[in-house]
Amino acid sequence: MMWRVQKASQFFCLVLFFLKFQTYLSSSSSLTQLCSHDEASALIQFKGSLSITEISSSDCDYVGIQSYPKTDSWKEGTNCCSWHGVTCDDKKGHVIGLDLSCSWLYGTIPSNSSLFHLPYLQKLKLAFNDFSSSKMSSKFGEFASLVYLNLSTSNFAGQVPSQVSYLSKLVSLDLSQNFDQTFDKQTLERLVHNLTKVREIFLDATHMSSVDPNVFMNLSSSLISLSLESCELEGKFPENIFRLPNLKLLKLGHNNLILSLPKFNWSSHLEVLDVPYAIFLARGLRESIGNLISLKHLDLQGCQISGSIPMALGNLSHLIYLGTEMELAKVFNKLTSIDLSNNKFQGEIPKVIGKLSSLKGLKLSRNNLNGCIPTSIGNLINLEWLDFSSNKLLGTIPERLTNLTYLSVFNVSGNELHGQIPQGKQFNTFRNDSYGGNNGLCGFPVSKSCSNNEPPSPLILLEDQDGFESNIAFSWKIVLIGYGCGLAFGLAMGCVFFFFSN
Repeated sequence: MMWRVQKASQFFCLVLFFLKFQTYLSSSSSLTQLCSHDEASALIQFKGSLSITEISSSDCDYVGIQSYPKTDSWKEGTNCCSWHGVTCDDKKGHVIGLDLSCSWLYGTIPSNSSLFHLPYLQKLKLAFNDFSSSKMSSKFGEFASLVYLNLSTSNFAGQVPSQVSYLSKLVSLDLSQNFDQTFDKQTLERLVHNLTKVREIFLDATHMSSVDPNVFMNLSSSLISLSLESCELEGKFPENIFRLPNLKLLKLGHNNLILSLPKFNWSSHLEVLDVPYAIFLARGLRESIGNLISLKHLDLQGCQISGSIPMALGNLSHLIYLGTEMELAKVFNKLTSIDLSNNKFQGEIPKVIGKLSSLKGLKLSRNNLNGCIPTSIGNLINLEWLDFSSNKLLGTIPERLTNLTYLSVFNVSGNELHGQIPQGKQFNTFRNDSYGGNNGLCGFPVSKSCSNNEPPSPLILLEDQDGFESNIAFSWKIVLIGYGCGLAFGLAMGCVFFFFSN
């Protein structure tokens, strides 16, 4: 009797094992779900409608993305969920993602393209291809489930179709760098109104000359990044953009915009503010710049900001990049690069700049700076690029600059320097164009040879005098230069000097 019970128990266990094994096989097969036959056919047709030319994705090299023809892996009769660039839904095998960026695609995408036979698509990325200056089809607005759309740098042209504004589920939209593409006011208004969940908008280099900047007044509070560089926008940009609670990146440079910051009772998570060549209302800037406490990157190049130095700038303790007409004394020691080029600065370069030990880049080109190159710059041992070109600098190039063993870019052309060019180390790698326009320079690599009786510059003798007394005199000199030659630069450099000398 016991023997029969044991046999029955073993048989029952065996049945349970086979049932569980069958369930496992079923679940395993679902992990490698086959894609829909209709959607696979649509992809094959889409592939056949375009040519493959490597030059179509040549811009990928500049942004560090590897390009290759992803559609080469698309073979009829195979599971499209395994094809390069294709993502499928795990349960039903619908194509929900298509990433063909940098895929060497060339041709057009007309309204009858089989691309629009993928109704479940949630992510579509066709960036860095060449669609032959064709117009973007209105059918792009029929992807009802789309949350991510990137058609940047793909040579689309003409009017952006109004149907794009129907994509109300979009979280990320990138139509940037399609240089012949245009947005009209109505389409942009509807887009801003409908994109209630959007986090990223990149529309750089899209023509918007007919657009009133107030269109952007009602952007979603979910927005994290907004980039509208070189869009031909003109007029006053709504200042409530700075009140968006989640905004971290704002790029509005190279337009004809008037900008101002809110004056009272606000704070911001903004990390990148890039608005070169905008017209900035300086009063609002002085009163409110300190509220941008999370700022890491600030570019106000060419904004022609004048007036006194706002003390609130000292609140920007996270700043690592500055491109502006104002100096931030309290955070300078954390900066890794300074770009003050293309402004109207006058006066001397303060030698306290040699205390900015984290600097990797220093660019003061195209100003009206005079005096000599401070020898203290030789202390910036991490410096990789140095550009003082197109100023009115005098004296010699300090020998101490040969200490800059990481220096790969050096440009002092277009000044009034004289004497022997330092030799050895990195200076043996710089070419003649680094020194052009300085007729008094001699030695390698310029053609003029040096004589042994080159007189030392009196400016260099003065500049090499160190000590507390000479430092105090220098700081007052900088402030006085500010009164005579530009108040903002003078006070700024005086402020920087005072900070570091104490």
